[in-house]
Amino acid sequence: MNIDLENSPPEPEKTGVEPIQSTPPNEVYQLKPARLSAGGIGHYPLTEAIREISESGVRGQAGMLLLFASTQRLESDLLVVRQEKDNAVKELNAMKINFFEKKEIVEVLKERLNSVRKLRLTQNVMITLGGMIAGTAASLLKANNIGWPIAGIVLGGFLLFAGWYGFHDEKEEVKS
Repeated sequence: MNIDLENSPPEPEKTGVEPIQSTPPNEVYQLKPARLSAGGIGHYPLTEAIREISESGVRGQAGMLLLFASTQRLESDLLVVRQEKDNAVKELNAMKINFFEKKEIVEVLKERLNSVRKLRLTQNVMITLGGMIAGTAASLLKANNIGWPIAGIVLGGFLLFAGWYGFHDEKEEVKS
């Protein structure tokens, strides 16, 4: 077996302390006394009673009654919290559905806005071209051949009319 001494990890330093595992003293397992503070969490009688019972274990009917009462209270608090969580989940699901419905409506309205912009641009181009063609054709009416200028005026008038009145598409109203 080849050992690469240059790329191997270094050996741990020797500290002179022997690694011995021992059991911790009893004080580690005991609860620390509650510190009273002037404005924060105070000293609760239920906590103190459970602390006294925990030192000697649950023995006797008084300890069992106290433990039963605190367990009942905790279970009822847990039931209330679970009901609140269920209500919050239902409300969240309703909000998700509402969000996605509104998002769909927004996308439809964005698409309609884009189509209206394109329509307006087309109308402006048609009005501009119609005016230019009709104006240029009207200036050529003095010439001998009046067939082309009249065709230009008719085409310009058609483009002007189509730009002003030709594109009115009724769309259904979006329900919100």
